[in-house]
Amino acid sequence: MTDSGRESNLIKGIDENEEEIVSVIDEGIKKTALFSNSLTVVNKICEMLKRNSISFVKITGDNAKDRKVLIDKFKNDDSCDCLVGTNSTMGVGVTITCANQEMIFGAPWRRADFDQLSDRIHRIGQTTDCFIYNCLLKSQERNLSDRMDEVLNWSGDMVDGYIQSNNLKDE
Repeated sequence: MTDSGRESNLIKGIDENEEEIVSVIDEGIKKTALFSNSLTVVNKICEMLKRNSISFVKITGDNAKDRKVLIDKFKNDDSCDCLVGTNSTMGVGVTITCANQEMIFGAPWRRADFDQLSDRIHRIGQTTDCFIYNCLLKSQERNLSDRMDEVLNWSGDMVDGYIQSNNLKDE
Protein backbone atom coordinates (compact mmCIF):
# COMPACT_ATOMS: atom_id res chain seq x y z
CA MET A 1 0.00 0.00 0.00
CA THR A 2 1.41 3.40 -0.95
CA ASP A 3 1.34 6.45 1.29
CA SER A 4 -1.61 7.77 -0.71
CA GLY A 5 -3.37 4.42 -0.07
CA ARG A 6 -2.62 4.75 3.61
CA GLU A 7 -3.83 8.35 3.56
CA SER A 8 -7.06 7.43 1.82
CA ASN A 9 -7.69 4.67 4.37
CA LEU A 10 -7.00 7.02 7.28
CA ILE A 11 -9.37 9.58 5.74
CA LYS A 12 -12.00 6.88 5.30
CA GLY A 13 -11.51 5.93 8.95
CA ILE A 14 -11.97 9.54 10.02
CA ASP A 15 -15.16 9.81 7.96
CA GLU A 16 -16.55 6.53 9.30
CA ASN A 17 -15.71 7.37 12.91
CA GLU A 18 -16.32 11.12 12.96
CA GLU A 19 -19.04 10.88 15.59
CA GLU A 20 -16.80 8.87 17.95
CA ILE A 21 -13.82 11.18 17.42
CA VAL A 22 -15.93 14.26 18.14
CA SER A 23 -17.42 12.55 21.20
CA VAL A 24 -13.94 11.85 22.63
CA ILE A 25 -12.99 15.50 22.09
CA ASP A 26 -16.23 16.83 23.59
CA GLU A 27 -16.10 14.56 26.62
CA GLY A 28 -12.45 15.27 27.41
CA ILE A 29 -11.47 16.82 30.71
CA LYS A 30 -8.93 19.06 29.05
CA LYS A 31 -7.97 19.90 25.47
CA THR A 32 -7.08 17.44 22.70
CA ALA A 33 -4.08 17.20 20.38
CA LEU A 34 -4.47 15.40 17.04
CA PHE A 35 -1.44 14.41 14.96
CA SER A 36 -0.68 12.72 11.66
CA ASN A 37 2.42 12.23 9.57
CA SER A 38 0.32 13.17 6.51
CA LEU A 39 -0.58 16.75 5.67
CA THR A 40 -3.58 15.42 3.71
CA VAL A 41 -4.86 13.69 6.85
CA VAL A 42 -4.18 16.80 8.97
CA ASN A 43 -6.28 18.83 6.54
CA LYS A 44 -9.08 16.23 6.73
CA ILE A 45 -9.03 16.41 10.52
CA CYS A 46 -9.32 20.21 10.31
CA GLU A 47 -12.32 19.90 7.95
CA MET A 48 -13.98 17.52 10.41
CA LEU A 49 -13.39 19.90 13.33
CA LYS A 50 -14.78 22.86 11.35
CA ARG A 51 -17.86 20.84 10.38
CA ASN A 52 -18.46 20.13 14.08
CA SER A 53 -17.76 23.71 15.24
CA ILE A 54 -14.71 22.71 17.25
CA SER A 55 -12.13 25.49 17.58
CA PHE A 56 -8.54 24.51 16.79
CA VAL A 57 -5.08 25.64 15.76
CA LYS A 58 -3.19 23.88 12.97
CA ILE A 59 0.60 23.57 12.97
CA THR A 60 2.42 22.12 9.97
CA GLY A 61 5.63 22.78 8.11
CA ASP A 62 3.78 25.50 6.17
CA ASN A 63 3.33 27.67 9.26
CA ALA A 64 6.08 26.31 11.54
CA LYS A 65 7.52 29.82 11.93
CA ASP A 66 4.28 30.72 13.77
CA ARG A 67 4.45 27.60 15.96
CA LYS A 68 5.06 29.44 19.24
CA VAL A 69 2.16 31.88 18.67
CA LEU A 70 -0.19 29.04 17.72
CA ILE A 71 0.85 26.90 20.69
CA ASP A 72 0.35 29.89 23.00
CA LYS A 73 -3.15 30.36 21.55
CA PHE A 74 -3.90 26.69 22.17
CA LYS A 75 -2.61 26.91 25.72
CA ASN A 76 -4.21 30.20 26.70
CA ASP A 77 -7.43 30.54 24.70
CA ASP A 78 -10.17 28.66 26.56
CA SER A 79 -12.27 28.55 23.38
CA CYS A 80 -9.53 26.68 21.45
CA ASP A 81 -10.24 23.00 22.07
CA CYS A 82 -7.78 21.25 19.77
CA LEU A 83 -4.31 21.43 18.33
CA VAL A 84 -3.85 19.67 14.99
CA GLY A 85 -0.37 19.12 13.65
CA THR A 86 2.02 16.94 11.76
CA ASN A 87 4.18 14.48 13.65
CA SER A 88 7.34 16.14 12.38
CA THR A 89 6.45 19.69 13.47
CA MET A 90 5.12 18.65 16.87
CA GLY A 91 7.28 15.66 17.78
CA VAL A 92 10.05 17.45 19.68
CA GLY A 93 10.41 20.43 22.00
CA VAL A 94 6.76 21.15 22.74
CA THR A 95 4.94 20.96 26.06
CA ILE A 96 1.16 21.07 25.89
CA THR A 97 0.00 19.91 29.31
CA CYS A 98 -3.18 21.92 28.81
CA ALA A 99 -4.25 18.82 26.84
CA ASN A 100 -4.69 15.38 28.31
CA GLN A 101 -5.88 13.59 25.18
CA GLU A 102 -3.95 12.84 22.04
CA MET A 103 -5.03 11.08 18.86
CA ILE A 104 -2.39 9.87 16.43
CA PHE A 105 -3.58 9.09 12.90
CA GLY A 106 -0.71 7.22 11.28
CA ALA A 107 1.85 6.55 13.96
CA PRO A 108 5.58 6.75 13.30
CA TRP A 109 7.40 3.47 12.64
CA ARG A 110 9.82 3.79 15.55
CA ARG A 111 8.70 3.53 19.20
CA ALA A 112 11.08 6.34 20.17
CA ASP A 113 9.33 8.70 17.72
CA PHE A 114 5.91 7.58 18.98
CA ASP A 115 6.97 8.13 22.60
CA GLN A 116 8.41 11.53 21.71
CA LEU A 117 5.09 12.49 20.11
CA SER A 118 2.96 11.21 22.98
CA ASP A 119 5.21 12.97 25.48
CA ARG A 120 3.89 16.34 24.28
CA ILE A 121 1.00 16.00 26.75
CA HIS A 122 2.47 13.50 29.23
CA ARG A 123 5.12 15.70 30.85
CA ILE A 124 6.16 17.22 34.15
CA GLY A 125 3.39 19.63 35.08
CA GLN A 126 0.58 17.42 33.81
CA THR A 127 -2.03 17.13 36.57
CA THR A 128 -4.55 14.90 34.80
CA ASP A 129 -4.50 11.33 33.52
CA CYS A 130 -3.47 11.25 29.86
CA PHE A 131 -5.11 9.28 27.08
CA ILE A 132 -3.14 8.49 23.93
CA TYR A 133 -5.18 7.02 21.05
CA ASN A 134 -3.18 5.33 18.31
CA CYS A 135 -5.87 5.32 15.61
CA LEU A 136 -5.42 2.11 13.64
CA LEU A 137 -7.11 0.93 10.47
CA LYS A 138 -9.05 -2.20 11.32
CA SER A 139 -10.36 -4.59 8.70
CA GLN A 140 -11.26 -8.26 8.36
CA GLU A 141 -7.90 -8.86 6.72
CA ARG A 142 -4.47 -7.97 8.01
CA ASN A 143 -3.39 -4.56 6.70
CA LEU A 144 -0.51 -2.07 6.77
CA SER A 145 -1.81 -0.49 9.97
CA ASP A 146 -1.59 -3.86 11.73
CA ARG A 147 1.98 -4.31 10.49
CA MET A 148 2.99 -0.79 11.53
CA ASP A 149 1.62 -1.40 15.03
CA GLU A 150 3.64 -4.62 15.22
CA VAL A 151 6.81 -2.80 14.10
CA LEU A 152 6.13 -0.02 16.63
CA ASN A 153 5.80 -2.57 19.44
CA TRP A 154 8.83 -4.55 18.21
CA SER A 155 10.90 -1.36 18.16
CA GLY A 156 9.95 -0.60 21.76
CA ASP A 157 10.67 -4.17 22.86
CA MET A 158 14.12 -4.07 21.22
CA VAL A 159 15.07 -0.86 23.02
CA ASP A 160 13.68 -2.11 26.33
CA GLY A 161 15.58 -5.40 25.95
CA TYR A 162 18.83 -3.59 25.20
CA ILE A 163 18.42 -1.29 28.20
CA GLN A 164 17.56 -4.18 30.52
CA SER A 165 20.54 -6.26 29.36
CA ASN A 166 22.89 -3.32 29.89
CA ASN A 167 21.44 -2.59 33.32
CA LEU A 168 22.07 -6.19 34.36
CA LYS A 169 25.72 -5.92 33.23
CA ASP A 170 26.17 -2.77 35.33
CA GLU A 171 24.97 -4.43 38.55
